[in-house]
Amino acid sequence: YPSQRLPGYLLLARASLDPVRERLNRDGFWISLTLGVLGLLAVLSGYALSQWLADPLLRMTQGIEQIAAGNLLIQIAEHREDELEDAGRSLDTMIQWLRERDRLSRFVSPQVLDLVTTGALDTSLQARTEELVVLVSDIRSFTSLSEKHPPEQIFETLNYHYQVMTRAIQEHGGTIDRFIGDAVQAVFYPATGRDPVLMGLRAAGAMMRGHHLIQVHRKRQGKFLYQIGVGIDRGTVVTGVLGQPGVRMDYTVLGDPLKRAADLESLSRHGVMTRIVCSKNIAGRSANAQEFKEI
Repeated sequence: YPSQRLPGYLLLARASLDPVRERLNRDGFWISLTLGVLGLLAVLSGYALSQWLADPLLRMTQGIEQIAAGNLLIQIAEHREDELEDAGRSLDTMIQWLRERDRLSRFVSPQVLDLVTTGALDTSLQARTEELVVLVSDIRSFTSLSEKHPPEQIFETLNYHYQVMTRAIQEHGGTIDRFIGDAVQAVFYPATGRDPVLMGLRAAGAMMRGHHLIQVHRKRQGKFLYQIGVGIDRGTVVTGVLGQPGVRMDYTVLGDPLKRAADLESLSRHGVMTRIVCSKNIAGRSANAQEFKEI
């Protein structure tokens, strides 16, 4: 430092910086420790929040996706005593309703279930006309078979036969209208981008292939064999709900196409190749002639 009283002289002083460095190191350590603790707390808080909120929401979303895929055997609610548990219980209640609907659909036509759930039952009591494809299938000489074999075998045969036929019909967009004894009556409604005629023909082909596999299996087991026929027609029918409200109601399809399909099925006993007989309304209505021949 230049001296003011002693011109030409400089005053010098020296002090150690070690205390300053020690203070800086100490403060740096505590700052690093504080930041580390805060980071650890942030990670732990994020993990806790994930376990408490994010993971349950993810599991709930996955459960909803399984419900949409048709899995009604899952349970979503978790014991946590908060709003998420309430939401899960509401979803479980919905799943229970869907299970009951699925069980009822085995005994009640899906049209009636839709009318009940949508609240349109009262307005549906009035009949309306629709153009549909009707399929009727029957087991040959079923009365004779019933007389020759025990009831238990007949019921077992019918149940398995219905399972295979129902699967073939539903996989091709058809709806089981009713089972009449050993006969299956199904309808095919017009669908967006799908021809009900081809839907019915494909279902009939699948039914015959399923029936063939049934007979192969029964022959290996030494059980009695049986034959079926299929008749298909297309035309205008009357649809609506019949019955007594509060007692029993059913969705019914009425009209000449049903009778013609049944008559065609009866004629199928004279068939040689497929035993599937369709009316001119079907043969002349196929959108793709080559596909019609392949079916």
